[in-house]
Amino acid sequence: MAYAAITCLMNTVQQSMEVTGYDLQSFYEKLESLRANLEKSSHRTSGDHLEELTRVEAEIIELACSSEDMVDAESRKDGITRLEFLLKQQVERIDSAMNKWMIIAEKNMYMTKNKDNIIANTSSSQHALLESDENMMVGDENEFEMMQGKLTRG
Repeated sequence: MAYAAITCLMNTVQQSMEVTGYDLQSFYEKLESLRANLEKSSHRTSGDHLEELTRVEAEIIELACSSEDMVDAESRKDGITRLEFLLKQQVERIDSAMNKWMIIAEKNMYMTKNKDNIIANTSSSQHALLESDENMMVGDENEFEMMQGKLTRG
């Protein structure tokens, strides 16, 4: 949903540039970059930190929506300086929230990988133990040698 909110904000910025003639291309490109990062990281949104990721995603959505309203309102006024200033602040806030989101997603991916490795290592260790148990005799070494001698001599 953050992806959709950023896309809507990008469309609003694009429309504002077309209607007002203001050069907001740098903001548009920054939003495009943030959206691409969000898209790349979206596969990491499961696991232990899902609640935290959802909270940060909601923050991104809120920032994008309020930015969209601000761009729309300021575009109606005559003053590029204020619009640029406010848009710069909002894009920086979105960027900050995106960084938080990506850190949590990376941490989540790392923990998921570690769990998978632990499970795989435990499984292979248990398999190796079972194989070695098949050839193991419980008891005294001397008893083993005596039985081995009786079996080989007949």
